[in-house]
Amino acid sequence: MYEKFKAVLHGANVQQMTRKNASAWINYFALSKMRGEGELEFKPKPPHRKRDDLFLPVRNDRYVIDGNEIYIVDFK
Repeated sequence: MYEKFKAVLHGANVQQMTRKNASAWINYFALSKMRGEGELEFKPKPPHRKRDDLFLPVRNDRYVIDGNEIYIVDFK
C-alpha cells in the first residue's frame, strides 16, 4: 500500500504515515492484551481511518509556509 503513495509523496512523508499507523496498531494490541488479562474494563477498538478529517503527517523539513499557503517541498 505504501509503495503506491511513495510515487506521489516523498519517502519521508510515507515513513511518517507508516510510523503513525504502526504505533496505532501496537497500542491496540497492547490494550487488547491488557483486557485479556483482566486489567481493562472496556473493549478496545481497532484503529480506523477518520473519514471527516484529512490528516497527513508531514515532517517539519518537508514543507514551507509562504504567507497563508503551505507547500510540500516536493511539489512547490
